[in-house]
Formats: sequence, structure tokens, C-alpha cells
Amino acid sequence: MYKGSPALGNAMSDIDEKMKEIKEVERRVNKLYEMIKELRLIVQSQTKTLDSISNTMDAMQEPVEKGLAAMQEGEALYMSAKEVG
Repeated sequence: MYKGSPALGNAMSDIDEKMKEIKEVERRVNKLYEMIKELRLIVQSQTKTLDSISNTMDAMQEPVEKGLAAMQEGEALYMSAKEVG
């Protein structure tokens, strides 16, 4: 308890209580900040993964198209051979 007038004691108690509340808010803000930093790292990692998948798909487009064209050509040759034979 604070020495002096009761009003001063009450004011000091209120200040102490507000300081405790401020420290709790500060703790929560710091925790939230750390969570946001972790989320940023996760998003960056996922972005790199998606970019890698996209690059792989782009690189595979030409071989897949060539494979499809070869398959269609083979199917056409098979059908024409089947008609002859």
C-alpha cells in the first residue's frame, strides 16, 4: 500500500494495474509478431514450391506435346495398317 492520501494510493494502484495490462498486451503483440514472421516464412516456402512446380510443368509441356503427337501418329499408322491388312 502506498503512504500518503488514499486518493494517491488508489491512483498508484490503478497505475500499477494498467502497467500490468500494458505488459500483457505487449507480450501478446510480441507473440503475434513472431507468429506473423513464421507465417511469412511458410508463405515464402510455399511460393518457392509452387514456382518450382510451375517451372516443372512448363518444362514438361513440350515433351508431353511431342509424346502426344507421336502417339497420335502411331495410332494413325496402326489404323491405316489395319485397313490394309
